[in-house]
Amino acid sequence: MKKFYIFAALINRGRVPQNLIKKIMSVKIRLQRHGKKQKPFYWIVAADARSKRDGRFLEKLGTYNPNT
Repeated sequence: MKKFYIFAALINRGRVPQNLIKKIMSVKIRLQRHGKKQKPFYWIVAADARSKRDGRFLEKLGTYNPNT
């Protein structure tokens, strides 16, 4: 029900209540660094734009190994 309310408010170009704006987040696809010094290994993750580079993420999408 809440998701429908958010989308309906955005579609109708009405004012969105402040408590719902906090729940809407922008998502970025990032490289999360793992591995040892001089031997990087990256996870490709979908993360909230406000989180740190190696912080909390929403979903792991894949991996990237620049050493190979």
